[in-house]
Amino acid sequence: MIVKLSKEYSLGSKKYKEINLDLEGMTGLTLIEAEREYYTRNKNSMIKELEYGWYLTVASESSGIKYGDFLKLNARDCVKIVNAVRGFLQSTDLEEIEEAEVVETLGSIE
Repeated sequence: MIVKLSKEYSLGSKKYKEINLDLEGMTGLTLIEAEREYYTRNKNSMIKELEYGWYLTVASESSGIKYGDFLKLNARDCVKIVNAVRGFLQSTDLEEIEEAEVVETLGSIE
């Protein structure tokens, strides 16, 4: 998933006009590692899904860009990244459940 930025940023040693979030390439293990990293940084967090930091941690894991570099983005671009990751993580389960329900329904019709 490519997220276009409103301007060019120097993050680390590279310049970015867009960020490639390889969310589809992540594994369950990658998400668990991201969760560990998130809770190390945010020990008092109760519900990670309500925190921008969680989505930026996943963005970091999926893009190879450091978490701290995402904090350098302006608010609009930071929200674009957060929304892209949130949308991916929240919509995947719903789509898979709907597909499974369709398969179950079709199976019972036959």
